[in-house]
Amino acid sequence: NYANFLCDERRDLDRAEAMYRRAIAADPEALFLCNFATFLCDERRDLDGAEASYQAALELDPEHALSLCNYATFLFEERGDAAAAEAMYRRAAEAAPEDPDAYSCLARLLLEGGRIDEGVAMVEAALVHVDIDAPDAVEAECWMYVYCCGGDECREQALANIRLLVDDRGVTTGTWSFEGVIRRAEALGHPEAGWLRPLAAVVAGREPASVLEAWGVWRGLWEGEDELPGS
Repeated sequence: NYANFLCDERRDLDRAEAMYRRAIAADPEALFLCNFATFLCDERRDLDGAEASYQAALELDPEHALSLCNYATFLFEERGDAAAAEAMYRRAAEAAPEDPDAYSCLARLLLEGGRIDEGVAMVEAALVHVDIDAPDAVEAECWMYVYCCGGDECREQALANIRLLVDDRGVTTGTWSFEGVIRRAEALGHPEAGWLRPLAAVVAGREPASVLEAWGVWRGLWEGEDELPGS
């Protein structure tokens, strides 16, 4: 909508906020309130205002999956309340059982908390529901989780899928944080722990794939090909 355009493209936060407030006053839908909550959190750092807006969205529509999922992420990242976030993610998954977002987000929470088997199960649930014909950030996130915390037998395929998504299909995950999952992978003794943060930067789109050229495991994915991506 226009408020999102003003925020994301024009970076005119005052006009964007005014537009959000006008839209909510005219038609207080859960989606508008959810988007406004995200704006208040990410752009204004008004955490109390953001939480109030998420709660207002869920008062209007208690089964609004996007509001449930985004509020859960807010509770996890901004309030540090993993238990409340987990409950909210599970509500989101129940509200939209074919949407991979809640499963993927819950996977991160569980993996960061050391609940590896549960986290991997949530990754698998998310991957069941991704659209393989329209790959997106959720799929890339899931394969990153598998590479970090999945079993030894899964890593090569996970990395190959990351390569396919990032290099061949141009998928990136933006600002989504892998730091907690990487720390968990380090604690578990991941054999390629030193390359996880550079890999995460490539997956996020912050760095070109060429930063991984010195990594033998990554280079091995291109055996028989003429050149590495980004080189």
